[in-house]
Amino acid sequence: MALVLPDGYQYVAASMLSAAWVILWQILRIYPARVAAGIPYPQLYAENAQLKDNPAALRYNCVQRCHQNTLESIPLILISTLITGLKYPYIAAAASFF
Repeated sequence: MALVLPDGYQYVAASMLSAAWVILWQILRIYPARVAAGIPYPQLYAENAQLKDNPAALRYNCVQRCHQNTLESIPLILISTLITGLKYPYIAAAASFF
């Protein structure tokens, strides 16, 4: 039994590439924020004491949390897009294009 993809499914795959670009853009935002806040690697977030002394530490926490939220939700979004695209490829492609 072969899986037959509907017409327009290539748009689903193309729209999913946008997720990779979003993640890459977020990665490129994290490092400068980490350097500006003086947060040593591999510390994931700024501690409360660092937040009080350094306003850039709060900005770093926000950037890092945004990236972490994306990484937590992207698998469900991608799987849902792939499955929805089997029935409604154009709608799935449009919905997943960030």
